[in-house]
Amino acid sequence: MNDKIKTSTRGVNSTDPKEFETHIVFLDTQVYRKFHFNPENKLLQILISLMVERKIDLYITDITLKEIERQISEIFIGVNQTFKRANKDLNYWLKRANLEENLVNTEELADTLPQRAFARFTEAFRFNIDGRVITAATINAAEIFANYFERRPPFEKHGSKEFPDAFVVQSLDNWCDQNNAQMNVVSADESFRKAADATENLITYENLDGLLQSFATLENRNLLKHAQKFLTTTIDYTDLKTKLEESLNDGVLVYWGDLTDGEANECKIVGEVEITDYSILSYGRHLSVLLNLKAELCVNVSYDDMSFATYDREDDKYYGVESENTDIDCSINVNCYVRFDDLTGKIEDFELLDTQVRVREDPDF
Repeated sequence: MNDKIKTSTRGVNSTDPKEFETHIVFLDTQVYRKFHFNPENKLLQILISLMVERKIDLYITDITLKEIERQISEIFIGVNQTFKRANKDLNYWLKRANLEENLVNTEELADTLPQRAFARFTEAFRFNIDGRVITAATINAAEIFANYFERRPPFEKHGSKEFPDAFVVQSLDNWCDQNNAQMNVVSADESFRKAADATENLITYENLDGLLQSFATLENRNLLKHAQKFLTTTIDYTDLKTKLEESLNDGVLVYWGDLTDGEANECKIVGEVEITDYSILSYGRHLSVLLNLKAELCVNVSYDDMSFATYDREDDKYYGVESENTDIDCSINVNCYVRFDDLTGKIEDFELLDTQVRVREDPDF
């Protein structure tokens, strides 16, 4: 089968971006979490560059900052616990081998590193500048409780106790009233968006790439037509296939099929690579896009062959297990950030945004 790229003729992001109405932006907590609170992420870098160019003003609330600080700390606490368990096992075997213990101070992972990571986060997004943090924790709660008792968003679901979100939405709406402004609000939380949509000042987006595409379209009204033509006629799709295959073979494949203790090794892309959807992130001398790619893979999987194994109850162990390898066929959908040279179609930057790509036997092959 010849390798090729297809583009979708219609997609929510690729054809119907929301009109960009205001330069003021707020991102909900899970938007940052999706990108691991990492300012070096490609999409967040585009956002930061727009802030530096004063094309976008990014705001946050004190409650959102507290949530982010707590979540960053919890990430490091979890890593610290995993590291301590591994270090304990390592020292056990070092002792048995009469070797010097590995005396690593793991407390820094749960102590100073979270503080440094949070400080880096606030500096990167300029939240340490006066006026960027909107106060939500001390606003009048009367209207919020009225929404709660009337089951209005974000309390519309039975048993919902979305008080932090309610305070955040109310504070953003109040700030807009005080400053005679509107604000773009990005949140994957449906209840949060419903609450924001109920205001006159807040304009909602489900994801960051949707917001960035709306801004890029504002900058260039003919952008969508150009991008459609560019993606179908100009790009070097052989190079795109190579970049995707290299990224998939960089330790992101996770086998979750029926083979015992199966582990995905390397893969090859076979058949078609298809662009099923795209979002335009920025445009100029370069075209930056978020692509959803569909590909068919042949994946080599190593596994334990239990065909002739016997179980010893006393030792609680299988004997006669043989290590085997096999190839499986499967299809995947992944999200990628790609920056193209607008003249040549050559790929200048490529990043697979999925940290894990699950593969298993596809019954349709």
